[in-house]
Amino acid sequence: MLVRALILLSLMITLSSSSFLFSGYFQSQIKTNQVSEATLAYALAYQLPAAELYQFEQSERGSLAWLAIAHRLVEQGNHDVSFSLGEYYLTSGKKELGIELLKQAAKSKHLLATQYLANYYYENGQYKEANFLIDDVLIAKSQPLAILKIKSLMAIGELSELNRFVPKLNHHEKSRKFLELLDKYNVLQTSPQNTKITSCPLSITLVAGTFEGLQHFETLAKQYKQGVLNDYLCIERIRYLPSYSESCSRTSNANQPISCDESFWQQYASEIKSTYLGVMLPKGGANVNYGILYIDRYDDINVFNHEVTHLLGFVDEYELSSQHKVCNEEAFDIGYNIAVIEQHLTEQHEYSYSVPISKVKQLPWFHMLDASLVLGKQQLVLNQAYAKSGVGIFLAETCQQNTKHMAIKPLNKRTLLRNHDVKLPTEYIEMLEAVPKMYSMPSFHFNISLEYLRLNDLDNANYWLNKTQMHYSAEKIEKILTRGY
Repeated sequence: MLVRALILLSLMITLSSSSFLFSGYFQSQIKTNQVSEATLAYALAYQLPAAELYQFEQSERGSLAWLAIAHRLVEQGNHDVSFSLGEYYLTSGKKELGIELLKQAAKSKHLLATQYLANYYYENGQYKEANFLIDDVLIAKSQPLAILKIKSLMAIGELSELNRFVPKLNHHEKSRKFLELLDKYNVLQTSPQNTKITSCPLSITLVAGTFEGLQHFETLAKQYKQGVLNDYLCIERIRYLPSYSESCSRTSNANQPISCDESFWQQYASEIKSTYLGVMLPKGGANVNYGILYIDRYDDINVFNHEVTHLLGFVDEYELSSQHKVCNEEAFDIGYNIAVIEQHLTEQHEYSYSVPISKVKQLPWFHMLDASLVLGKQQLVLNQAYAKSGVGIFLAETCQQNTKHMAIKPLNKRTLLRNHDVKLPTEYIEMLEAVPKMYSMPSFHFNISLEYLRLNDLDNANYWLNKTQMHYSAEKIEKILTRGY
């Protein structure tokens, strides 16, 4: 203590009492990284602003000392520290406190704080909040903020504002590539709509309302086109459509199926030339509802392929809920790979149960069975192959929870309909080839028709039903309209 006191005394003697001179000396010591403990103590005693800031920067991030100094500096109006402290709290789980500190800094047009908070809002789907933070002044200073502003406007569907802000982008390399993508997806809706009708048997338009959604669809499309399913259902185009996510259910459960008010799509129906729609949303369980495929930004190509098989006419081979519409009644026309018959199984005789030949002949894959092993028999034993290819009659997991009906399938192995990371077997491709479109879903117009039917608006329901492309029998359409399947 005596030594420290002597050092402080010597500093007071050798340095002018002018705070200006000592402040300059202290700054020079900081620049040369030569600040001694005694010099720092003297600077703190002198209450130099740079001293406490230096002490803050030298303290361990998140320590009690660091936090105490940070809060004092924030009270003094230091927006750099407001940003650092806000970032710390936001990443440490104290989101409300972190956001409040970042807001304080952003209010003073602190560039890094604004960029950090706007990115946080955007990544968490708070597009309006992200858009509100970024004004013309900040856009002029930061190209990343200008791009984020445009992406936020895309997400909330503010097309007039989009057209106002896009010219503000500086035309360097990063911006040029970004603008090219906006043009490719017709975000500004300045180019004529693509009216080319694909020659594929069935087609799908992929729709996203965010820049990241469009890019994710682009990635999925490139992978999809390398696979076999592209021969039977091809991608018509990827396009931007604004604001549709507002018509979709909000869920905190990423596994809960996505659902939307599908009457929304009628306003774009004349522009969409494909059979189906693929809709990208921020989160939710991927699923197919008749002519519309729903997927989120985190689903990979395996999930996408699985959902496409439903559009083509294949049914899930994993266990569905006990009340699922597929398992409600005996049916031989629900898909290429699944038939549902009355439940007569017990654990004791699951592998000795026989299916009457009258029902076997109604199976979608009956033509693939070996006639010499089938014809002339009154019944076929379950869980046996009846062709060299392995095609036969096997119990499927699909309706295991249903006590009245059971599902049967043609192959005794896991497929893409059971596990996303397994390929679609060649036998299923052969079914598609033999009777294409036989079990394919109706076009997306059917979804619009059902929305009007729920509203008891029969005129509009019939209007959209007449526009629907489908291969369902009149009997099956009646089932859907009256019982949901």
